Amino acid sequence: MEFQQQGYLGSSSLTSLKQDDPSPTLTYHKKNTHEVEIIKKISSSKFPIYLCVFPETNTYVYLKCYPYVNDKVSPYYIREARFKNFNHPNILAIHSADANYEFVSDPRKTHWSYILMEETTYGSLYSCIVSGLLPNDEKITRTYFHQLVQGIEYLHSRKIAHSDLKLENIYIGKDYTLKIGNFMHSQVHNEAPLPNKYTDGYKAPEVRNNECQNPLAADIYSVGVILFILKFRKFPCLESLMASGKVKECWMALYKMYSAQDQPADPGFEVLLMDLVNPDPSKRPKAEDIKTYKWYQGPVYSFGELASPLKVLKPCDR
Repeated sequence: MEFQQQGYLGSSSLTSLKQDDPSPTLTYHKKNTHEVEIIKKISSSKFPIYLCVFPETNTYVYLKCYPYVNDKVSPYYIREARFKNFNHPNILAIHSADANYEFVSDPRKTHWSYILMEETTYGSLYSCIVSGLLPNDEKITRTYFHQLVQGIEYLHSRKIAHSDLKLENIYIGKDYTLKIGNFMHSQVHNEAPLPNKYTDGYKAPEVRNNECQNPLAADIYSVGVILFILKFRKFPCLESLMASGKVKECWMALYKMYSAQDQPADPGFEVLLMDLVNPDPSKRPKAEDIKTYKWYQGPVYSFGELASPLKVLKPCDR
């Protein structure tokens, strides 16, 4: 296959396997065209996602579709498609993207944008945790935290904030590698945020209050929320408490509540967590500085060792 890296943007034709699928066939008359078969819809959100396969190579990918808005390309597509040239083991790869694709349907023609991205073999980190299948193992927690931080460091080194970090946007790919995805809300310097009302539990206080001046620091707060969930397997419900303005006190109370069950106590973890969720964004560590914390430097699984404790995970249905 030749994707965007070879300069053939949107060179794949899409073929629906189902007659009632709203996304039938359009063939691009470009060289190096490859047919992609749509197997099934796996998400019916505002931006539907389909599981697809390249029949010639039996390679599975995801197709994400973005409807036009007032006859214009969706701004959410624009923000996500710019990641197509990124290359990092902890960033979900975008293979190709097309801003203007005509899905022919009866009786009308509709214009969409789409991206083809790599398949996430084991689904989202959220589904792995709520299903109870992800082992509650300190070493696994630290290993995946390492991979999360490495992915965020890669983005931040390019002055890009993810701006929607949550378990649902973090995935487990083949070989049990963590992948950060869903970049529709990403921001570069001085770029205004796009509307996003579904992730309050991960938002930094300054984002909640529409006072965010540093989206990179806001990402770090979200990283702290994710670390808390990975460690304690509890979702911190702080929305009502945050209104009091006592963010630090709320987090400390939560930590003490759940760490009491974690014996022996780990002061190194407390220091890291409380710095990540510091209500003052200027006092949160940068992604690269997280690596200097004592807890971060504890034991992790090597790439080859992860398969043994994670063999309980179930691949997504195809």
